[in-house]
Amino acid sequence: MAEVAVLGAGFIGLSAAYWLMRDGHRVFLFDRLGPGEATSYGNAGTFAQYGCIPVNNPDVFRNLPRFLFSSTSPLRIRWQYLPHIAPWLVRFLLAARAEQYEHSAKALANLLAHAFDGYREMLSSGQLSSFVRRRECLYLYSSENSLHAAQPSLALRRSLGVRFETLDRDGVHQLEPNLAPIFASGTIFNDSWYLSDPHGFLQTLYASMTSQGLQHERTAIRTLAPSKSGVRIVDETGRSYAAEYAIVCTGAFSGRLARQCGDSVPLDTERGYHVRFPGMSSLISRPCGWSERGFYMVPMHDGIRAAGTVELGGYGPQKNPKLLRLI
Repeated sequence: MAEVAVLGAGFIGLSAAYWLMRDGHRVFLFDRLGPGEATSYGNAGTFAQYGCIPVNNPDVFRNLPRFLFSSTSPLRIRWQYLPHIAPWLVRFLLAARAEQYEHSAKALANLLAHAFDGYREMLSSGQLSSFVRRRECLYLYSSENSLHAAQPSLALRRSLGVRFETLDRDGVHQLEPNLAPIFASGTIFNDSWYLSDPHGFLQTLYASMTSQGLQHERTAIRTLAPSKSGVRIVDETGRSYAAEYAIVCTGAFSGRLARQCGDSVPLDTERGYHVRFPGMSSLISRPCGWSERGFYMVPMHDGIRAAGTVELGGYGPQKNPKLLRLI
């Protein structure tokens, strides 16, 4: 049995803690917030085994002007942040070359193919399984040109084992009659599912784990360094902790902690947004992703959650009102 420090109480951190405890290890969780109260709180909740297509694909060069300057683009860059993120952007664009793109897609597909197996045992608990909604995700395309442009990525998905069906305008309407009649076609991804309340799922998992001995230090970690006996951890107050191993699951903040251990990870922030429309869950029956606009509409327990878009702009708390209006 080892003593393991898990840094971060989101989906990755709590899942790691779950499996470590299952295997008999003693786990200490470090997060200033409660379970799932940062990035994991506002996500779209989808288990997207079809999501194996990297954002930086070969089309990114052709689409870059539209992404950067169109008022309906799902991508924004805070220009004052550009000098900081420029080295990362160069690597991002280099990885969009066809060979690297296909390599990344294969790696993602292999990882995502195990998503359900990774949760199967966890979901044997009736409390946790109650959050699961087995409804396939529907991708929507505003025009036939958009569907045509998506064919290379759909073909790559199919070659990697992703199952899907293509729907025409009538098929979309029959599946989701409350959608506005502005979508020319759609793709429905088989075998996908979602959570009705991601935050509630994590809170329930956390409560079960704390009853079984999970210890949670509500503090932020400032320093992480290898030591002779394992790893030394120092929090924001200067208090020191020791563990045999540490797992870093702090999202966009993980790069800084990794560098302290000698690992240079090309990681930066991708700010997402979500808007909740309370009391409207019955309008749609499944996650619906608007392809051109880069966000999902998901019927959750407390209303429709519209989540997505991308802003490259660092860690600051300032919201981008243009992306909120777009959603």
